Amino acid sequence: MSDSDFDRELEEKVRAELRGSIVPPATPFYVRDRVERLATRALAEPPIGRFSVAPWRGRVSTVAGLAAALAIAAVVGVGLAWRSSSPSNNLAHPLVAPTLPGTPGPTFQAAPGGAASRGVTLFATAGGLTGVISVDGLGYQITHDGGVTWSAIVGPAATPTDSDFDFVDATHGFVSSVNVGTASSSVSVYRTADGARTWQAAAVTSLPNQDGWFVDAMSHFADASHGVVLVAYGSSPTASTPAQSRGCLLFVTDDGGSDWKAAGDGPCIGAFIWPTWSTPQAGYMASTESPSSVVVTSDGGRTWRTAALPGVGDGWRAVPQFLLADGPAQLRLVASMTPTTNGQYTPRPAEVYASSDGGATWTEQYTVGTAPDATTNISGFSGLHVYGLSRLGPDYWIGLQQASDATSDMLVRTLDAGRTWSLIPSTGFTTADAMGWWDARHGILEGMQWTCNASGDSCGADHPSVFLTNDGGRTWHQVPF
Repeated sequence: MSDSDFDRELEEKVRAELRGSIVPPATPFYVRDRVERLATRALAEPPIGRFSVAPWRGRVSTVAGLAAALAIAAVVGVGLAWRSSSPSNNLAHPLVAPTLPGTPGPTFQAAPGGAASRGVTLFATAGGLTGVISVDGLGYQITHDGGVTWSAIVGPAATPTDSDFDFVDATHGFVSSVNVGTASSSVSVYRTADGARTWQAAAVTSLPNQDGWFVDAMSHFADASHGVVLVAYGSSPTASTPAQSRGCLLFVTDDGGSDWKAAGDGPCIGAFIWPTWSTPQAGYMASTESPSSVVVTSDGGRTWRTAALPGVGDGWRAVPQFLLADGPAQLRLVASMTPTTNGQYTPRPAEVYASSDGGATWTEQYTVGTAPDATTNISGFSGLHVYGLSRLGPDYWIGLQQASDATSDMLVRTLDAGRTWSLIPSTGFTTADAMGWWDARHGILEGMQWTCNASGDSCGADHPSVFLTNDGGRTWHQVPF
């Protein structure tokens, strides 16, 4: 063996030992987020009936992209491990928001100001930057580019129930409707497969009318083929008693809403209380029977589970605010705490719970942190209402928080699953009713402007409008109506 061969063998051994001693740090957020999206896309693709080169080429490229992303993550981790060994790099760095991909898209059209603008209500959002809104005097409007441009669409020949307008993509939309007849009330679902140019109706069920009774319904579709309709019926509200549910029914479809079949009782927890959907498959409701119970589904509403949240205690009600689906049966829930005892004003932080069995049981994980705001002296998640939470990454959430003066709402963001929070300065709106995000850059919310006189003893709100962002919430633009 020559000296050069010995040196080369020794060098390879040293390199192997060095590589084995390196422990890469956690994968950066933006890499984990990219890997998560690639994996989700690969798993979510529909099965292929016949062999086709083009579809399989797309699947192979997706898997290759996933492997490439993992390889990049490993390379980045090794590089960071080498850099962290330097004394100058051992300082603690503050957690910063992930860099948003690319730059903001096209410029939004300018919206009219003052009395010239119209009231706008947010109805639904779907994939591909599709959104549907209702504009006073103009009817339904649809966008396929995150609100940069809008066009009129034809509404169904029935009034939607409780703003029940459900688009799953740019072409497929659904609306449930209750028609009260002479002897019975019929529930129907109107569906479109051509972007709301035409609508077709399908009967779901019919219930006999009873004096002083109501019938209400809500539809939800996990995709263009699979959907559910929840029907509630019971006594109507009076001056002395609220509405009370007497029964709830569940109906399902597997052919895009053409045919419906009964699937037993639905989650009957109260009159006019419907699910909030975090994803097309995952939804939740607060139980009115038990202050600490939550009702969840992870299969688009076909099955429901009710379970108590531990550690709530007497005198408090757990109010679910956000459901995260981490896997087929892996769920996380953010729940705020509302006192049920008169005179109880002591704030209590929200909690994060976890379930590994699809919501059959829950364990308490940790307390949600507070959002700092020295200007309004707000106590953050401790006792004040937080709502409209959206998941933009594995542990990257964004939501709305009502300020202590009750006349403004603030955007809050967490990069560590609710343990710590920061404020996102926002302009254009002071209160908001709902918010949703297509991705980490494109979002939409329904908001209003509050104005007060100089002394602050008289305040009023303008009519609702819809605001849009394409830079992650840094700037917001009112829709041009």
